[in-house]
Amino acid sequence: MAGPHEGGQRFRRRRWHTRGRRLLPYLIGLGLAALVGVLAWVVFVSPVLGVHDVQVEGAKSVSEENVLRQADIDSGTPLATLDTDAIANRIEELPRVAEVSVQRTWPRGVTVDVRERATVAIVDDDGVLRGVDETGAAYRSYDKRPQGVPLISLDSGVGDDEQTVLAEAARVVGALDDDLADRVRDIEAASIDSIDLVLRNGDRIRWGSAEESERKQAVLEALLDTPASVYDVTVPEHPATSG
Repeated sequence: MAGPHEGGQRFRRRRWHTRGRRLLPYLIGLGLAALVGVLAWVVFVSPVLGVHDVQVEGAKSVSEENVLRQADIDSGTPLATLDTDAIANRIEELPRVAEVSVQRTWPRGVTVDVRERATVAIVDDDGVLRGVDETGAAYRSYDKRPQGVPLISLDSGVGDDEQTVLAEAARVVGALDDDLADRVRDIEAASIDSIDLVLRNGDRIRWGSAEESERKQAVLEALLDTPASVYDVTVPEHPATSG
C-alpha cells in the first residue's frame, strides 16, 4: 500500500501533466508566432533577401549605366518591399525608352527588361530632324535623314492639332508591313483623316486615318496592279484610282 508521501507525488505529477497539456497549444502558438516574426523580419526588413544583383536586358542605344542610374535601386533593399512599378516609371523617363518591365529574381536579384523606341519616321522640327516612334513621340535627333526612313510633313493648317496629327501619321507608318513601308518616301498629313503616302516612284496613296490599316493594306495590294499614279483606300470598301 502506497504511503501518503508517494500518493502526494503522484497527485503532483498528474497536476503538472494536466497543466502541461493545457499549456502545450499556447506554447506551440507562441513558437509559431516567433517563427513567423523571424521569417517576416528576414523577408521584409533584413538584407538577407535584399537586392544584390540587377540585370538589364534589351538596352541597346540606352546604356546599362543610364538604366541603372535611373532605376535608383539601393543595394540590400529587401526584394519583398521593392516598388517595381515606381522603378519602371523612373526608367521610362529616359527619352529612348518606350516600356520597362521590372521583375524580382529570388532570392537576391532584379531583372530590368527594356523595350526601346524605334524610329518609324522623321519630322522636320524647325530645321532639326527628329525621329518619331509609332506613337508619334519625337525622342531623338538626327544630323541627317536616315536612309529608308520616311519624312512626315504636316500641313500648315493643322494648327493646335499638330501632335495629334503627327501621332496618327506615325500610327499609319507603324501599321504598314515591311514591304510597303520600304516603298514609302514621304507622308503628307493635313488632318487625322487626310494622310497620304508618297512612294519612292512618285505614286501617291490616299490612306486617310490609321483606322482599318490592315484592311486598307490588303485592298491596296490588289489595287496596285492597276496602272495609276493615285490610289485611294481612304474608304477600303470603295477603293479608287486616278492619274
